[in-house]
Amino acid sequence: WFYNEYYQAVLSSKAHSQFCERVYGKDLSQHGMADMEQIEEMLEELEIDRSMSVLDFGCGDGQISEYIADRTKATVLGTDIAKRAIDIAQERTKDKRERISFCWADIEKGQGDIPQGKFDRITAIDSLYFASDQRKTFNILYDYLKPDGRMAVFHICPPNIYAEETILGQLLEERKLSYCIWDISAENVQHWKKKKQVLLELENRFYEEGNEFLFKNRIT
Repeated sequence: WFYNEYYQAVLSSKAHSQFCERVYGKDLSQHGMADMEQIEEMLEELEIDRSMSVLDFGCGDGQISEYIADRTKATVLGTDIAKRAIDIAQERTKDKRERISFCWADIEKGQGDIPQGKFDRITAIDSLYFASDQRKTFNILYDYLKPDGRMAVFHICPPNIYAEETILGQLLEERKLSYCIWDISAENVQHWKKKKQVLLELENRFYEEGNEFLFKNRIT
């Protein structure tokens, strides 16, 4: 419910667009933490080219999916459990259907338009840790990956434990998969501080638009 309301609201919010531009470096209606610098680093590591297929898990309204498709020329499928977000994504990208599409699906529960086939690359930006069963969801995603594929996951590591001790870390170890960890904790601390500063500067604009919902969610 929340993400349906959120993506509907950002469609008409100039204040939120300015917020994203200033905090993330580009307005892609982001709700997570990955800014454009981090996304570019991810794309560099994934080495995506136009011959590849990409699954973007937890794509929201698909603006990051669309950016990946435009930037790399790869074929991208975005999937999310928020039906209204998927509708918005499909409508916005209807002229790019030859290389980008979207489907509503809850892959953890096996509901909706479940993606078919295998993918060269999978991205999960601030989404896997929302799954009620991360282990099950990761295993499903991994089964979508081609044998020589790569997956990029933006994931929260709680304080006082090592990344290898998270559920995701345990799964990677159990499957004996090759992986690398990038610790962006320091960058994200600055990200949160910048979010608060910019939001307070734009507070009146959010309220003037009638988008109190967006401001209160983001500031919280």
